[in-house]
Amino acid sequence: MKVALLAATIAAASAPAGAWSGYNGVTIATSTAYQAGKASPPGVLIILTSSPAHSEGCTRSNKGGSWIDFSSTGLPDGRTLYATVLAAQASDKEVDIGVNGCSSNGVPMGYAITVHS
Repeated sequence: MKVALLAATIAAASAPAGAWSGYNGVTIATSTAYQAGKASPPGVLIILTSSPAHSEGCTRSNKGGSWIDFSSTGLPDGRTLYATVLAAQASDKEVDIGVNGCSSNGVPMGYAITVHS
């Protein structure tokens, strides 16, 4: 069991699908949660205080935002990432956000949040 878990972890960490990029040392200005079926896919739109560059090429690229998908079944799931966003906002900490690909609403898809100490 431990070997299978370790192998899955290494495979997931070492082989991101497609292009990836991110934002480093940014501050979250707002986060808005969207319910399923209500004008947007279920998830959270994160707006940053700046508009840092990334390489995803989404239709809403370079607008200083990221999307957390609530329909993802991978762990940590979108709700766990959102809890990290809320903690960073509440403590006014800078974050690094890893993005990979584009959401259906044209925003870079967030997959990792690191909160600075």
